[in-house]
Amino acid sequence: MDRAGVPPAGCVLSARGRAKLTALQASVHRLSVRRSAALRLLSVSRWVATVHSQQAFWLEFASADRDYRLAVQRLTAFCIEHRQGPRRGRRALTVLACLDRAPGP
Repeated sequence: MDRAGVPPAGCVLSARGRAKLTALQASVHRLSVRRSAALRLLSVSRWVATVHSQQAFWLEFASADRDYRLAVQRLTAFCIEHRQGPRRGRRALTVLACLDRAPGP
């Protein structure tokens, strides 16, 4: 989708579909930032933190990683669902062509 909000050729999604795609992408981005920060803290904690603190950082990373992976699975499921084509005789939806062009968070 370009900056004017016009979907590119080959990208046929309803307004609701575009909104859901954008929300899923934003969720993946937000959770990737949290996961990256938790991983940095975990890696630094190996050298400067106590064993108890290291365990806390590991749990934080594990939680962030789990949430990120679930968000990626939801985005993947959305893309696969809409790539498989129409359910009620409408044109096939091609979401994967839109992923790189949809607005980010």
